[in-house]
Amino acid sequence: MIDDVLGVLVLSLVLGLAGEGNPLVAVGQMAVFFPAAWLIGDKLLPQLRKIEHLAGGQDTVLAILLGLVMLFAWAAEALGSVADITGAYLLGIVVARYTDEEHVVHHGSSALAYAFVVPVFFVNIGLEANVTMLGAAPLFTIIMVLLAIAGKVVGCGVGALAMRLSWREALQIGIGMTARGEVALVMIAAGRAAGLVNDTLFTSTIVMALVTTLITPPLLRLAFAQRKAPPAEERSAVIEAAE
Repeated sequence: MIDDVLGVLVLSLVLGLAGEGNPLVAVGQMAVFFPAAWLIGDKLLPQLRKIEHLAGGQDTVLAILLGLVMLFAWAAEALGSVADITGAYLLGIVVARYTDEEHVVHHGSSALAYAFVVPVFFVNIGLEANVTMLGAAPLFTIIMVLLAIAGKVVGCGVGALAMRLSWREALQIGIGMTARGEVALVMIAAGRAAGLVNDTLFTSTIVMALVTTLITPPLLRLAFAQRKAPPAEERSAVIEAAE
């Protein structure tokens, strides 16, 4: 989550500073938007319990939260000069931090998201990808995929070793974090919409997300595979030697 949040913040800064307006004005809008959005969410969300009690159900709370997500997303881009995904992320952090309504959002919106919104998003990404561009820079795509894998395995593995986990556990954590999915695609789509990403980089990023997602399960199986037990005769010899 921290990795995704940092990526979203960097995306917001890049999009804000790459606009046609004054970069100083964009930075000022960002500096005002984040604390203001946090304060508004902090004041609004505790009222959801009262609304739920008056409405007699959680459907009203879910509808209000989804409306707030769209409102924060719009405000992030229109008022804060940051990417719309930043506003949605910020509201999600506030919901998880100050209320116990996150389960309402998760269970209520997952069916809508995975049945309709997410497939439409991936279809749109696929339609915009130009596979023929991979032939123009195959080495670039390969290097991107390798760096994506190494960055997760090494970065997360070092963090695990710092927490005094074993080398095997560090490798398991690093491989488990390898998959890069929808957040990376949302970022690259936003960059392409802003004219900051060309077709080659866009298509290479999609390939990177697909490869890292597909190779993670088999690599995890190898990382968690149990070592074969020694033959019975060898076990007997070891036991006798120990005795």
